[in-house]
Amino acid sequence: METPLSDSDLQTTHDLSVHTDSPTASDQVIRLDEPKRPRLGSDFIRLWAATAASNVGDGVRITALPLLAAFLTRNPVLISGVLIATRLPWLLFSLHAGAIADRVDRKQLVVRVNIGRGVVMGLLALSVATGFGGLAALYLVALLQGIGEVFSDNTSFAMVPSLVPKERLEDANGRLEGAIIVTNEFAGPALGALLFAHWASVPFALDAATFVIAAWFFAGIKVTSPPREEVSTTVGQDIRTGLKWLGSHTLLRNLTVIASLTNLALQATFAIQVLFVLNTLGLSATGFGLIMAAEAGGSLMGSFAAAPMKRRLGTRMTVVIALATVAIANLVVATTGSWSVAAAMWIAMTFAGAVWNIVTNSLRQTIVPDGLLGRVQSAHRLFSWGAMPLGALIGGITAAIFGLRAPFFLAAGVLCIMTIAAAGLLRREAPVTIRL
Repeated sequence: METPLSDSDLQTTHDLSVHTDSPTASDQVIRLDEPKRPRLGSDFIRLWAATAASNVGDGVRITALPLLAAFLTRNPVLISGVLIATRLPWLLFSLHAGAIADRVDRKQLVVRVNIGRGVVMGLLALSVATGFGGLAALYLVALLQGIGEVFSDNTSFAMVPSLVPKERLEDANGRLEGAIIVTNEFAGPALGALLFAHWASVPFALDAATFVIAAWFFAGIKVTSPPREEVSTTVGQDIRTGLKWLGSHTLLRNLTVIASLTNLALQATFAIQVLFVLNTLGLSATGFGLIMAAEAGGSLMGSFAAAPMKRRLGTRMTVVIALATVAIANLVVATTGSWSVAAAMWIAMTFAGAVWNIVTNSLRQTIVPDGLLGRVQSAHRLFSWGAMPLGALIGGITAAIFGLRAPFFLAAGVLCIMTIAAAGLLRREAPVTIRL
């Protein structure tokens, strides 16, 4: 796309029918069969494989880095520094990553970033094997990996619309989400803990290898996004353009607000979930781990269900159902004393969360011009992900003052408001662009 599209420029109506007035067909509706959906294509398969490979390494690192930190120190504040160093780049570099992704060849950028991440992890593996290095080096590695993740995720997201037909965006994003869940939440963390217990350096060597493999798959993608011709603006100007574009688009701006407030409310519950499970529901640490695994299963199921739900129900109804599900589930958790009921509600929440992510991501990819997609997505994530630390803080304070059930009541209330807001927003702002 060359120029920004208005809400009414996009028409994705799928239900085609012809009503005839002839006497013999007065009560008939002749429904035209939709053409067979096009394939996702070999380039998307390479993108999917690269995503899966790099997320195996990410999952391994999720457990291996904290374990290495715990081996070096038992100070909880120092250990938490690993997570802080990993997440901080999303606040510091997200906008810059989006601007750069819109200025250069995205394929070349993501290849180089993954090679760089592989080199960093290879050096850490060597450092662990030789016994050289300390917490400072670990923080540096976590920070560099976080920066690499910001650039890689923003860039690969912006590549998707150029690799698959518009009508298959939900399918493509669902497959990517499923790959991330299986590798990053299931296989990777378990593999990282197992390998670290036997050979401390091996998880980091494996992580390095997965980034090299991902770079190889990315390099095989044939469709490229050429850099903009005669770039005369600065990165700062490009960032402001992306922020201004998002701010001026009523539908996407308000969806970002809804996502931000939703994430804030949910992080308030996630921050104290472990205490709720242990103290209120009376489960053990093993039980908590099983609930976490079950939640990942809910996300996986949601990743497969999102595209069929959107095709059958339309975007507005799918989004409203997802938000309403999360609202109801939080209310049930807030009032139940049964671990099985709470677990079922958390599975429903993660299922709905995956559906929300896939459908709204696909909507942004459809509406935003290709040349702005990196910047607009990074601006969206700056607000929606930036709300998470604040939500965790609110959750902790709320639980300390009012009890462990209070954050779930708070989240249920916020999600009820967000559900109503989304229903009205999508009906008012996108009567044509979204099949109602």
